[in-house]
Amino acid sequence: MAHTVEMVEKNAPGSMRIFYHPFWEVLDFDNEKVMEGEGFLNRLSAVLQVVLFRAEQVGIFKYMERTPVNRTLLKKLEFIADLDALACLTWLLREATENKCSSTGDIGRSLHKVLTMMVFELHALKIGFPLLQHFIDRVLPLALPRHHRMASTPLDYMLASSVLNELSFNIKDSPKTLDWKSRD
Repeated sequence: MAHTVEMVEKNAPGSMRIFYHPFWEVLDFDNEKVMEGEGFLNRLSAVLQVVLFRAEQVGIFKYMERTPVNRTLLKKLEFIADLDALACLTWLLREATENKCSSTGDIGRSLHKVLTMMVFELHALKIGFPLLQHFIDRVLPLALPRHHRMASTPLDYMLASSVLNELSFNIKDSPKTLDWKSRD
């Protein structure tokens, strides 16, 4: 496998980082070690570290404390919208589900937004739809009450998202823009 990844890297520089990204570990629901402590979050990009942790001081000592999961944090992760943000939101959703937190739905909505943006990019690598199917089957149901869950194909999911975006774009007296920063 390592030889194959090296050959892919030669033809598509930068792809090796995707293959070895911690994102794949958080998608493995059999891997419970990934959920122990905050070690997983510490492996994500420096940009995410600034968003996820803040320095606290007690006397002359400083320590890092995790930012609480709230709408502000989730919005920041949505604006980053990269593989690290997707991995982080997946981890936060798994954590919230395990701890039965009230923020599960909010995290799920943010995850949906980032996932929708990322699938288009990952589709070019031929992993967008298989990845989306995994999220539909295993990850997104964590954010929904049992009576709201339904089966969907990746194409159904993307079409539904496209229809919603089209509807919001055609509402009378609404701004005629679909840039990600103006969406909620």
